[in-house]
Amino acid sequence: MTLRIGIGMNFHTAQEGCGRAYLDIAYYQLVQKFGAIAVPLLPTDDKNLVASQLDRIDGVMMTGGLDLDSCLWQAPLHDEVTLTHPHRTASDLLLYNTIQQKQLPLLAICLGMQLINVAHGGCLMQHLPDHQATKSVAHGGGDNGVIEHTVTLQPNAKMRQWFKNETISINSMHHQGVISLADGLQPAAIAADGVIEAFETNNGPFMLAVQWHPERIPDDIVTKTIMTQFFKAISC
Repeated sequence: MTLRIGIGMNFHTAQEGCGRAYLDIAYYQLVQKFGAIAVPLLPTDDKNLVASQLDRIDGVMMTGGLDLDSCLWQAPLHDEVTLTHPHRTASDLLLYNTIQQKQLPLLAICLGMQLINVAHGGCLMQHLPDHQATKSVAHGGGDNGVIEHTVTLQPNAKMRQWFKNETISINSMHHQGVISLADGLQPAAIAADGVIEAFETNNGPFMLAVQWHPERIPDDIVTKTIMTQFFKAISC
């Protein structure tokens, strides 16, 4: 049976009264590369529609995007923030809650990772270059583009078992990051400056959240391993 992977879509307002939902081609090409059917999930605040979209889905990928509004964790907004459209934020929160209710396997990328942490009560560092503790690692994003750096896999993490190495190299392109991890989430990969680059959960179905962009390096061994484990968990 061919697996069906739901992929969360992005959203923006092209002009007054004209909203557009769209999906970066790299996400559905990655899903197709590994033999599954990619199913775009419409951004909506309709609970019944979200639930119905997930009824025939085997697993979900939550995708990257712009920055979350810091009002979600009661902090002033930083000048360097470029906000995700509020319709997408509300839709993603509803999507994540429904994924949990339906106990679906989940792979979350970049913004998807950050949103899950915030949804569980964690918070983000809004602009990493401002903080002395994070200046030892260039994370990319903005004018810096994509940067490669290593992360350390945590001893008890599933990722450590998959790779059988202490460190892996990832493609980094973010200016915000997870510093305060919410209760119930376990760090899986941490950069040398303490920024959490991946987390997991030990309860329920497969859930892995990564800060980097596996969809942009589909032939990389890290991407191949993550996707293999994701699909393996769905098939079990």
